[in-house]
Amino acid sequence: MLELASARRPPAGVPASALDPFSLDFLRDPHPAHEALREAGPIVWLDKYGAYAAARHAEVRQILNDPATFCSSRGVGLSDFQREKPWRPPSLVLERDPPEHDRARAVLNRALSATVMRSLRARFAEAASELAEKLQRKVRFDAVSDCAEVYPMLVLPDAIGLSSQGRGDALSCAQPDQFGALRADPSKARAAFEEAIRLETPVQTFFRTTTRDVELGGATIPEGEKVLMLLGAANRDPRQWREPDRYNIDRATTGHVGFGAGVHMCVGQLLARLEGETLLAALARAFAALAPDGEPTPLFNNTLRGWVRLPLRGTPA
Repeated sequence: MLELASARRPPAGVPASALDPFSLDFLRDPHPAHEALREAGPIVWLDKYGAYAAARHAEVRQILNDPATFCSSRGVGLSDFQREKPWRPPSLVLERDPPEHDRARAVLNRALSATVMRSLRARFAEAASELAEKLQRKVRFDAVSDCAEVYPMLVLPDAIGLSSQGRGDALSCAQPDQFGALRADPSKARAAFEEAIRLETPVQTFFRTTTRDVELGGATIPEGEKVLMLLGAANRDPRQWREPDRYNIDRATTGHVGFGAGVHMCVGQLLARLEGETLLAALARAFAALAPDGEPTPLFNNTLRGWVRLPLRGTPA
């Protein structure tokens, strides 16, 4: 399939790129490649995959907010489920278009509503404080295995009614001025979390499939074409944000696509924001400073950006 894809050529006026957004080199450090794709043009042709790509904020937002033209039901990966048999069962939410999508989404929205999140805030904050105190005593800890993997398992089982059995098995910044700003004003924890999501977008890519000929970034894309949205690149677009590669908790991050946008905006965004806000606020109270304590180990995944290991050293407050 890749050989056939690479034999296709883009329409006139669409710049082509040999970059592979799923190679290990790209995944290890995507930011230079993201910049190259953004600067190549509003829409770029990926030679290796015979697909279009959007790396700028404006075009990514346009795609996310037009599910009728850029559909999800034909697969959010490179495979087109209309032209080939899905190699796995399609997602009941991610790979459905309205109105089918809306029915499944409504059930999840009720379980993860703002009202439900408000009822959980006190318990989440209490658990975050308890964890922060334990980390404070350790001084040196892994932000992944000791924190990011632990905290959700402290709060989620009770929130969604899971039993305590098996929880143990599941448990198994680097800008000091910004941590100082957060420590001086822990009410900025929500903003600090949003800026982190913008800067190091957890979900880096999703595909959409065009349902009709459509103009995007000055180019006409035919029906039935795959378009890759580079969400991480869009969130560092200098056309949208000043000094986009700098972490700044005072930045207005409204419009970032770290949780997507439109009808497919992340259904768990309110839960993620509650977790992030309460945990960051607790860490800001427990530590006077946090600093890297060794090289992090990246997590290699075609879609997600994260770390296997992220060692930190804290200065207790």
